[in-house]
Amino acid sequence: KNNKDGIDYLCKRISQACSRNNIKKKNVIIASEDAHSYAKHFLYSLKMAGYAVVEVNAAYAKTLRKGNMASSDCIDLDGIANAVLNRRAKDLEEMGAIYPALKRSSRAYKNYMKDSSMMKNRIGKVIDELFPGFLNKSKSGIEPYSRASIELMTSGFSLDRIRRMKKATLVEKLKKFHLKDAVGVAEKLQAYTATAIAPPKAIVSSLSTSLAIAIGLYKSIEDACFAEKKLMAELLVQTPYAVMLSIPGIGVVRSVVFAAELKDPATWHTLNQTCAYAGIASRSQQSGGAEKPAENTGLPKSCNRRLKDAILQAAHHTGMQDHYAGRFEVKFKEHRLKRHYQQVTARGGKSGLSTGRLIFRLMRSMVKSESLYLPNHSHGQKELEILPEDLLVYISATFNKIDKTLKEFDLKAVKNNRIELLRKQWQESLTALLNSEVQF
Repeated sequence: KNNKDGIDYLCKRISQACSRNNIKKKNVIIASEDAHSYAKHFLYSLKMAGYAVVEVNAAYAKTLRKGNMASSDCIDLDGIANAVLNRRAKDLEEMGAIYPALKRSSRAYKNYMKDSSMMKNRIGKVIDELFPGFLNKSKSGIEPYSRASIELMTSGFSLDRIRRMKKATLVEKLKKFHLKDAVGVAEKLQAYTATAIAPPKAIVSSLSTSLAIAIGLYKSIEDACFAEKKLMAELLVQTPYAVMLSIPGIGVVRSVVFAAELKDPATWHTLNQTCAYAGIASRSQQSGGAEKPAENTGLPKSCNRRLKDAILQAAHHTGMQDHYAGRFEVKFKEHRLKRHYQQVTARGGKSGLSTGRLIFRLMRSMVKSESLYLPNHSHGQKELEILPEDLLVYISATFNKIDKTLKEFDLKAVKNNRIELLRKQWQESLTALLNSEVQF
C-alpha cells in the first residue's frame, strides 16, 4: 500500500530477509522503474529510512528482460535487476534539492506555455467570427495578445462596440498601455471597423461571453507562467548556471533547462558524453572488417529532448545576436560564438550542432569556475588585446544585459545570489586595476 503502513511492512520484510542472509542494511539497494508522481514520496520515505534507493529507466530495463513477448511482475523485476547489475541506475534525487526543484519548475513552465498557446488558438477562433482581422496588426494596428489587445477583448467585445465607441474613449484606453501613437492606432482601428463585415447580431452576445471566459483563462495561465518563471529565476541565481545569462541569446528559460537537465557540475561527464546525451553528436556504425569505413547513421533518437531543444535554440539565437557590449564598442559586437556560427554556415556545415557543442565546451569552464562570457578569438587568430578601460565597458555591459534579463523579477530577497557575488568580485577587481572606484 502507498501509505505509512506499506512502508513499515516493506521495511519489516527487508529487515527479516537481511537477518536470514546476514546482509547489512548499508548493502541493501531498493530499485524501481521511474516512479509516478504519487509514488515519489513512498520511495523518498524508504531513502529516509536509511536504504539506498535507485531508479532505472523503464525503456532500458525492458531490453534486459529474459523475453519480450510477454510481461509480468517477475519478468519486469528481472529487467530492473539486470539494469542495476549493469550499473545503469541513478540515485533517487533529494526532494528539496535545488536541481530537482529547477527540473519540476522548468517542466511546469513548459506545460503552462503549451496551455497558453492552446488558449490563444481558442481566442483566435472566436475573434475570427466576432471581429475578423482584429488580431492582424497590419489591419487593426494593435499588436495581437498585447496588454492593450487583451484589455479591449476582456468584456463585451464586438466589432459594433469598437465602431460606436468615441474616439477619445478608445484613445484613453490605449494610452493606459503606453502605446507610442495611441491616436493613430485608434483611428486605424475604427477605420478598419467601417470596412470589416460584422457578424449577425443573434450570435454576438454568445460569442462575447465565450471570448470573456477564454480571456479570463488566458490571463490566469499567463499569471501562472510568470509565477513559475519567477521561481525559475530565483532558483537559477542560486546556482553556478547563472553565469550562462552573460551569453547573448541565452535567457532565464534556457539557462534553467541546462541546470535542470545537467544538474550539479560535479556530476558532469566528458564533453562527448554530454553532447551524446543532448542528442547533438552524430553516431557512426562499422561492419565488414577494419578495412570498411564507418558510416554516419545520423543523430540519435534516444536522447534528452528538452536539453536538445534548448541547446539548438540557444545556438541559433546566440549565433545571430551581437554582444550587448557592441552598443558601446564596435569591436565587441562580434563575439566568439557568433563568429563560429557564421564560419560554419559559410562552409555549408551544421551550424546549430557545431555551435551547440561549442556552447557546451564554454559552459564547462564558465559554470565550474563561475566566470562570465569573456571576449576572445577562436584558435588560429590573433588574440584580442583589451585595455582596462575596454574591459570595464565589456563587463559593465554584460551585467547590464543580465540585469535587463532579470528586471521583471524581484530577486532582492534571494539569499546566495551568485550574480550579486560575481558583480562584487568584478567591481573589486576593476577598482584595483583602474585605481578608481567602479560601480555597475
